[in-house]
Amino acid sequence: MASWLHAISNLRNICAHYGRIYNRNFPIAPKLFARDKKGIIDNNKVYAIVYNMKYLISDKKYWNSWVERLRSLIDEYSEVDLRLIGFHQNWYNLIKK
Repeated sequence: MASWLHAISNLRNICAHYGRIYNRNFPIAPKLFARDKKGIIDNNKVYAIVYNMKYLISDKKYWNSWVERLRSLIDEYSEVDLRLIGFHQNWYNLIKK
């Protein structure tokens, strides 16, 4: 869990200072459960950090609402190459609770 919190804190700081998260390799990669490794190809991208956040948010309704807003945002900007932020085609099914 320490690696998760460290990675989230790093992501937050980058965003707070208007840093780029697109096509960025994060120096602090969250450790993954063995069962999650096959769904996440690159754990030093933003998707791995967001993916592990689902374990930290206990309110399933809130999490699923957040994921839906993320999905809408991604759909709105279809020109974004999701692979550059670690997302892959099946990201939605893997991240929802």
